[in-house]
Amino acid sequence: MMAGFYYCLMLGAALVCMPFDALAQANRSSLNYSQMIATGNTYQQLRPQENRSAIEVQNNNTADNCYVFVGANVVTAGTTTTSTNVTVAGNTLTAAHASILLVPGQSWSRYFPYVPNDPVFGTCALATDSLYVVIQ
Repeated sequence: MMAGFYYCLMLGAALVCMPFDALAQANRSSLNYSQMIATGNTYQQLRPQENRSAIEVQNNNTADNCYVFVGANVVTAGTTTTSTNVTVAGNTLTAAHASILLVPGQSWSRYFPYVPNDPVFGTCALATDSLYVVIQ
């Protein structure tokens, strides 16, 4: 006989127990949205605003840095890394300084319940560079 893990809650006067795996999120498929950079150092939208339970963006390149920006109404498609100034929390800085820097091979990820649903923008140094983008 196999013993399972149970999670018990006190609801009012009743003690309610359920299998621990019932609290886990449903198994969701990973969706790959990897992209080549269209124009170096110019942001493009990697993902629109959407509900997600996980996201990962990885710099697939061996030599070039990439930048990722999460949020709406600050960086948009066509914004450049160094010649465009943006204002974040009252501070004016270049779009690159307001972004997440991904050195070659590095990734940025977030998992439920700390996943932003905002649009995600990204760029790398060259048009031949790519970003691995996967969501659940």
